[in-house]
Amino acid sequence: MNLKTLIEVRDVEKRFGGLVALRSVSMKVRQGSVIGLIGPNGAGKTTLLNIINGLYKPDSGTILFNGHDITGYPPHKIALLGIGRTFQVVKIFRGMTVFDNILVPALRFYKKREDAIKRVEWLCDFFEIQRIKDELASEISGGQQKLLELARAIVHDPQLLLLDEPFYGIHPELKTKIINYIKRLNEELGKTFLIVSHDMPSIRTICDGVLVMHAGEVIYEGTLEEARKSKGVLEAYLGV
Repeated sequence: MNLKTLIEVRDVEKRFGGLVALRSVSMKVRQGSVIGLIGPNGAGKTTLLNIINGLYKPDSGTILFNGHDITGYPPHKIALLGIGRTFQVVKIFRGMTVFDNILVPALRFYKKREDAIKRVEWLCDFFEIQRIKDELASEISGGQQKLLELARAIVHDPQLLLLDEPFYGIHPELKTKIINYIKRLNEELGKTFLIVSHDMPSIRTICDGVLVMHAGEVIYEGTLEEARKSKGVLEAYLGV
């Protein structure tokens, strides 16, 4: 197993006025792993993703990617370095076709249009969305929109994917497909994942381990099975 650390967060803090959203958060994600980031609502999970991909700047602390300090970098620069991101509420161009939704970011990363088009065609084949590629993004299902956003997130072939609630509110059949795509991206293409989700069955199926957050802190790191036995996790996450 490759034990190289791909992303490392060191003592990161983030405040919004008087609210402490992240409190001395430190964590690591190894290259090639699939890690679930779980915890109750308001724990700071999405804020942590926003810090890693540059939407927010930390008040203190350091973010390292491949050993390089990327603290405070803007999102477009972080994307170029090899980090992709999806959101709980999908961010797509609803007035564009599925194909053009993927082509727009592809044109930012490929100098030749024909190379960008080849990449989009490959992604449509990989995610089995060729039959809907000419439909408007506003007219496809919520689950298909999640799938479209995932395709957009990996258009530039990133090493690390940050997924925020990729299984929320979608049909079970499509959820199974997305789980299988994540497995393939990890096992066949070596992609690393940090996944925020409340869907414990899905987390159990695809994740090597979990990080549990509560009140802006990481309170546990390890397997989901052991997390369920942890008194601190039970008190914070399950309300025991």
